[in-house]
Amino acid sequence: MIKPCDAAWLCVAATWSAATPAAAALSRAPDPAAPNVSAVLETQIEADIDVMFAAGDLQARSDPPTIDARFRLESDAVRRNGQRWGLRAGAALITGDGRRGFAQLPEEGPTRQGRALAGLATGFVAAPDLDAGSGRVALTEAELYITGRYIEWRAGVGRTAARSSDIRPGAALRLARADGALSDPVGGGLAHTALSLSAPAPRLAAQSRRLLSFSAAASFTPEGARCGIDQCRPADTAAVASPDIKDIVSIALDFDRRSRTSGVRWRVHWGIERGDINSPITRFSDPWVVTAEFAREAGGVTLAVRALSSNDGIEDEAYTAWSGLAAWERGDWLYSVELAQGDSSAFGVKGASLTFGASRLIGQKGLISFGYMAHERGGDGAVAEIGLRF
Repeated sequence: MIKPCDAAWLCVAATWSAATPAAAALSRAPDPAAPNVSAVLETQIEADIDVMFAAGDLQARSDPPTIDARFRLESDAVRRNGQRWGLRAGAALITGDGRRGFAQLPEEGPTRQGRALAGLATGFVAAPDLDAGSGRVALTEAELYITGRYIEWRAGVGRTAARSSDIRPGAALRLARADGALSDPVGGGLAHTALSLSAPAPRLAAQSRRLLSFSAAASFTPEGARCGIDQCRPADTAAVASPDIKDIVSIALDFDRRSRTSGVRWRVHWGIERGDINSPITRFSDPWVVTAEFAREAGGVTLAVRALSSNDGIEDEAYTAWSGLAAWERGDWLYSVELAQGDSSAFGVKGASLTFGASRLIGQKGLISFGYMAHERGGDGAVAEIGLRF
């Protein structure tokens, strides 16, 4: 069963739908007395649909195939003074993948007052009575933006600054990754270097233009969202303690430069998030997450490393993860190898993951991928993905 992630997001979606006709009317009827305003809103619509199959030692609670679909719309206009303004909207759905958060449930974990404590970044919780992770549908973004000479301002549903500007180079397998897999049929993945304290939620954000190869971004999210497509934190119940995260501040700094002589591209990303909680359980602590990434691209070869550190919102505990990726393009083929490891002191779990695969373009819109996925604390198996890009 696919169900909405957050009722508040549906309200935002309804508001968005109501605003769209007004935006369309504006594009059809520009005010000739406003010489600075562009007469036409240009709109682009994109869609990605992927289906994944797996076979082998599958230990997740749900059987493949997994279906993941993403839709995105962007409509903008440019004023005659060069200022750009517009709106972005996106939604995604994924079928049940047998997981909570991004891994299967740990067997043991911290408890207080008869309730299992949930990791506020990872979503880990030792509560076997939870369901196995049903399908989800959610907004990924629904925001208005305006780009000035130096800064782009954004308001609406979206990711935090640290997440919206991260690198995450592409691999041959899109859904089955060693680091932060969107779907993990073999079960047991523990590494996720792109964790955030909030799924896409209403927030205010600003991002600078790139100057001397550097750019910066910041965002403020008043009320964090528990569940998105990329990660999902369990709700607060009589059996599980999982407090709301509020007042999330996120800051990011990026470097992106390509050498004109050698063609080598260097990319570096650093991000930090911190939120506040209000819980009577003293074991919890205000959560924070720090991430760092590095990537080098040259001659169709990409090398990348990523790392994350967090207190997972639990006092005197830590969650760390790292990953390395090598990918290379040869004609219509893309090959990749990814190795990752996650370690949670609060839940006493540590394990490495490995994926390697190959993907090939089929015509203008098709993509087929196949490879292998294995976890030190889970199973292993062969995977195949079929994708369409519109």
